Formats: sequence, C-alpha cells, structure tokens
Amino acid sequence: MTRTVIPYIVLAISIALVVCVWVFSGSVQQALEKRNTELSSAESEAMRQEVQLRVHSLARETVGERAELERLVSPDIVTIVEAIETAGRDAGVVISLGQAAAIPATDTPLNTITLGVEATGSFDAVMKAGALLASLPVPSILEQIQFEKREEGWGMSARLRFLTAADVPL
Repeated sequence: MTRTVIPYIVLAISIALVVCVWVFSGSVQQALEKRNTELSSAESEAMRQEVQLRVHSLARETVGERAELERLVSPDIVTIVEAIETAGRDAGVVISLGQAAAIPATDTPLNTITLGVEATGSFDAVMKAGALLASLPVPSILEQIQFEKREEGWGMSARLRFLTAADVPL
C-alpha cells in the first residue's frame, strides 16, 4: 500500500512546487513592473524639470533681446506718424496723412493700424519717398502704392499697415 501512496505524494509535492514557482514568478514580475513604472515616472519627472530649467535659463539669457523686441513692436501712433513725416522730409516731398483705421486684435496682442499717405513732389523725390515708406523703422507693410502725374508735379498715394502692441483708440 505504501507503494501506491508514494506516487500520489510525489505528485502532490510536484504540484505544490509548480504552484510555488508560479506564485514566486508572478510576484517577481509584479515587482519588476512596479520598478519599471517608478523608473519611467522618475525619468519623465527629470525630463520635465530639465525642460523647465532650460526655459528659465532661456528667459534669463534673452532679457535684452525681449526688451528690444518689445520696443520694436510697441510704437505708439505718434512714433508711427513721426516716422512717416521723417521719410517725407528725407525724400523732399510734402506728405499728408489721409484716412486711418484701427483694427483691434482678437487672438494676438498686436493691433493693426491702416493709414493712407499722400505725397507730392518731383518724380525722383516721390519715388524715394515710396522706397522710404517701404522700409520704415517700425513694423509695417506697404500694402498699396500708386504714382501719378499731377498738375503740381508727381503724386503718390499709398496705404500702409502698421503693427503695434500699444493701445489703439477705436
């Protein structure tokens, strides 16, 4: 009878050992997954902190450039008009400002001002004024320019669009 019981005992011990190995491997796998998750979380946190340090460093390094950019995009209406009048004076033409329209910004801090400009003078002076208006020292776009022969000489009509971060009365 002991001979028939021994295989059952060996079978029961074998099954118990397989179950123990299976439980042990499951706990090892859970520990590895937990460790990998913690490692991944720590890596992403370190990457986030590194990006944050880079942004702060970049902000500190570009203080002067940001101030210069702010100065460039913040011309007020008086500065814009003075730039146009200076261009006319430098070209030797009589400049008159015409129709002006302000377009408020909706999705950007920049406002748009559209301004009509008329100039009268010699052909060379009017052409020079057109070139100077196309390259004003304020953020602007020369949208339209037209030259014509007039009784008092040559004339120019232009429409300029200015970008400014300054408050523009509507």
